[in-house]
Amino acid sequence: MRTAEVDLASFIRLKRADIPFILVIFSVSFLFFTLFSYLFFQSDFFHLRVISYAEKARLALEGSPPRLENVGFVYPPLPVLITMVFRYPWLTQGVVASLVYTVALYVGFKFYRNSFWLFAVLPLFLPFLYLSLFRFDVLLFFFLIAMSTYLLLKYWETDFSLYLFVGGILFGLAFFVDFSAIYLVAIYGFFLLFRHESSFSKKLGIALVFLLPSIFFFAFTLFINYVFKGDPFYFLNRYFELFQDPLVLQAKSDFFAALALVLEFLNLSFPLILPYLVGFFLVKDWRDFYFSPFFLIYVAPLLVVFLQLRAGTFSFSLSNSVIFIFFLLLFINRMKLRWPIYLAVAISFISAPFVFLKSPDRNEVNFARAVLGKEFERNLHFYREVAREINRLNGRVILDDKSLYPAVYFVSNIKRLVLPYQYEFYGILANPCPQVDYAVGVVNSNDAVYKLYPELASLKLDGCKFYGRVGDAIFFSCSPPCYSDTYLY
Repeated sequence: MRTAEVDLASFIRLKRADIPFILVIFSVSFLFFTLFSYLFFQSDFFHLRVISYAEKARLALEGSPPRLENVGFVYPPLPVLITMVFRYPWLTQGVVASLVYTVALYVGFKFYRNSFWLFAVLPLFLPFLYLSLFRFDVLLFFFLIAMSTYLLLKYWETDFSLYLFVGGILFGLAFFVDFSAIYLVAIYGFFLLFRHESSFSKKLGIALVFLLPSIFFFAFTLFINYVFKGDPFYFLNRYFELFQDPLVLQAKSDFFAALALVLEFLNLSFPLILPYLVGFFLVKDWRDFYFSPFFLIYVAPLLVVFLQLRAGTFSFSLSNSVIFIFFLLLFINRMKLRWPIYLAVAISFISAPFVFLKSPDRNEVNFARAVLGKEFERNLHFYREVAREINRLNGRVILDDKSLYPAVYFVSNIKRLVLPYQYEFYGILANPCPQVDYAVGVVNSNDAVYKLYPELASLKLDGCKFYGRVGDAIFFSCSPPCYSDTYLY
């Protein structure tokens, strides 16, 4: 029992003297990340994916009726569940970002003393700051992958099974943040099978201990989708539909196109991942690194980019460079800290705002413009105005939250809304008057109201009369008496 206690203490290494350090770092980082995330939110600039999590969380808790589907069949559920706890997108960002930074700083302080400064300056790295303020889901995914990899490497060095067990749980949770985590199963399984064990069965057992949570979570998701949707792969099919970049879709069917896009991504993000690339040339023992499974783990981010392209789920966001920096930090003790790494870090940090200005992701471009003191797009303004108009209306309102989900989040009482997840939505949409009081459609979009009533663009909706508009959102009053093009009925 004493040995187990010593092993557990060595694993956690949390001393009473460390607690004030952890609390101070968490508190300061929480105030910093939450404040700036809130300021951007109030300035009508935020990432719409995170707003979608907040909308789904509200529907799961306050919808009419509340339904499990709003937690996530298509989207991985963990970001929605976390948002359900903290409710506000900016607060969720602050909590997750400060937790990630605190753990990273503590690990750096305890196990990477010579390179601790690299952990400390992470908030100055623009891609990390961007994820901390706008994309907690991506930051959490990268963090879980990095931490599970760190624990896997510790197990390789110490044979302490608790590293393997906890690392496997974190690796499994990453699947519930981003389904692309499943691509890493083969890479990490291959890594574990390289261990010098006495028998193949023992190697296989070790691999299963680490990968079993991921396999279980994947099987559980298949089962839930089969029960509720009749198709175990419903979540994957719908998840793939979210990615419609023509270049990425081409790479899905063409191996060489995928390889070309990997090179294009490396070219776009080259200044940002320069420290990671320099790390290849600074390993202390090149035989131990290049002729061992460690090399396979170090190049895992590159392999994931390629596999995501082949699956059609890759997003050309330069903030993906954060995972490369995380993996550099994992292996930094195996590298010589010489002037090339210092120069690469300086180039990466200084050039980041200017590299972001050329990003294919408009959100990253706007963030860079904001950091540089330039005018930026306020992508929430339209949705706040739509929600403000809905809040002034009395009665039930039918709309499609596929196109207006940020507005749904800002509506004060969402029980008044009739949305596509409700069984009666399409029946009501076919004859909105007199079943609802108002209908809202967005022209020139994939909006369900507009697709059924393309005459919306001419300010017409059968049975209802034009009420007003906010940008491309057209409002119709559907209270009796009901109107048509030719008669009142």
